[in-house]
Amino acid sequence: MNKFLTIAFTFAGAIVGGLALRYYNSNVFKASNKSSLKDVDVDYEELNDLLEIEQVVIWFRNQQLDEKKDIPFIIRGDNLSLFFDENKYDGDTLFMGVYEESSDTIVRAKAIHAKAFDKRLNDALASAKPDNPIVVLK
Repeated sequence: MNKFLTIAFTFAGAIVGGLALRYYNSNVFKASNKSSLKDVDVDYEELNDLLEIEQVVIWFRNQQLDEKKDIPFIIRGDNLSLFFDENKYDGDTLFMGVYEESSDTIVRAKAIHAKAFDKRLNDALASAKPDNPIVVLK
């Protein structure tokens, strides 16, 4: 399991820049064309502990993603205000979502408020550029 996670996130980190930039230019992720989070069904979880990257991987794995149309991404909750009109999440919240480019919508989402993020999750989030804080995990 740890070997899989290491390989998966090393690969994701290597291609995150190009993919994030590509999907940043879509309507959902364009800061100049803000959408509404009210249209997104977001599961919310309060975690009084450390959020580990393994939990994120398990959530995405359980979504049974179609690699041809689903684009998995993560973003710190406080950065959602760059893309949405309203934002009730803070920097201690991880927003995980699945974007479907063909319908231009976020089709699944979960927000987890945690006491802290583990080092690997923080490293993944830190790989995003300041002007584009979305980390695409594809």
